[in-house]
Amino acid sequence: MRAGKAALAAAVVVSWAARIALAAPPPPPPVKTVTPPTTGLEADGALNDKNNKLQTGEPYFARPVKLAANQAYTITLSSRDFTPYLIVTPAGARQIDRAAAKGVATLWLVAPADGDATVIATTDRPSDKGKYHLSVKLGLFAGDLGAGDAALDSGEFYKALLVWLPGAPFTVRLASTAFTPYLIARVEGVDTQVAADLGNPGTARAVLAPKAAGPVLLQVTSRAKGEKGAFQLTLKPGIDAPITPQSSKGRLEAGHYEEGGTDKSPGKWTDGYSFIGAKGVQYKVSLKPDGFAPTLVVIDAGGGRNEGKVAGGVAGVTLTNPADGVCQVVVQSAEPGKGGAYEVIVEPILPAIAAP
Repeated sequence: MRAGKAALAAAVVVSWAARIALAAPPPPPPVKTVTPPTTGLEADGALNDKNNKLQTGEPYFARPVKLAANQAYTITLSSRDFTPYLIVTPAGARQIDRAAAKGVATLWLVAPADGDATVIATTDRPSDKGKYHLSVKLGLFAGDLGAGDAALDSGEFYKALLVWLPGAPFTVRLASTAFTPYLIARVEGVDTQVAADLGNPGTARAVLAPKAAGPVLLQVTSRAKGEKGAFQLTLKPGIDAPITPQSSKGRLEAGHYEEGGTDKSPGKWTDGYSFIGAKGVQYKVSLKPDGFAPTLVVIDAGGGRNEGKVAGGVAGVTLTNPADGVCQVVVQSAEPGKGGAYEVIVEPILPAIAAP
């Protein structure tokens, strides 16, 4: 009996010990190491007979690179030994291929999601091998415009960048202190040309809104022939429309674009500006001239033409923008060969916010 009670008492002790163990807080989980997105990668390697082969026979080397959503990256593969071929598969996206131009394969990319992109260094022929350099750079796209670049039909130098974007709107900004920027953007076959961004000297901005993920063509050029120098391209998610008044000052004079001019008589001197407008927002645009009769035209983001009316020597137009995108402002003298200084102003008319 005593033995039985002792056994029972022991069992009770064990039972309480088990309950205490169950009631105790669990041990802390192991610390998970999170690798931050890359801010840059410079790596050298070599392709040879020991590498894995693509289905088409070319040797390749693959490595993961952690990217951050909506951030811009420049990925380049260069080699003096073979013709580089770059294959990148971002997280949540399809494979993107880039062949080499002048010995360098380059991909300008905005990452669609956080996560690892698979970056493959390979060649365009199975027999190729040799050393290569792989580079991943975070941030703006920078370059130089100059005499080594191709020229538009109108004579200005230009650089073309094929940028891969997610299927979402972005605002692109071209800036330069060396020349007057002019940007041409082609999205899904539709071209947008933007001149001076109103209120932001030395910049040109446009809205890129592809319906699906894929390449967008950006042509960086200048307002006038012969201009050259350094430039920067930045991309920002969303429609970056102004919410405060913006203004620019200029002067209409000989040497500007002329509408209707001939070799024997001048035309109407003309300047152009642009601003990004949000859908459904009203904008008031004013042209204040000094010493000439003004003409003002605003082309809204839907392509509608809005003629300004002159009152008290000032030309003005108020419009409701029908779509997100670029609005074009045309500043002109009403008389051929006449001009002078002016100020052009755009004011968003935002709904009043009621006091709490």
